[in-house]
Amino acid sequence: MNNQNKHYKQLTQGERYQIQVLLENGFSITDISHALCRHKSSISREIKRNSLQSNYCAETAQCLNERRKSIR
Repeated sequence: MNNQNKHYKQLTQGERYQIQVLLENGFSITDISHALCRHKSSISREIKRNSLQSNYCAETAQCLNERRKSIR
């Protein structure tokens, strides 16, 4: 059995801004995942977790992420 340690890298603020711009320009989650070299489930989770009233804002997403990190 393969026991490799997986290291997960959180999205950066820059990547969040890229997601916002690409969404505003009608790109799909798959297209965004390819552009950022991330798995599409990571992009989908980011959008679902950090959208307010069905709108994704990079600045809000970053603030929510920082708030969650400070609670840990």
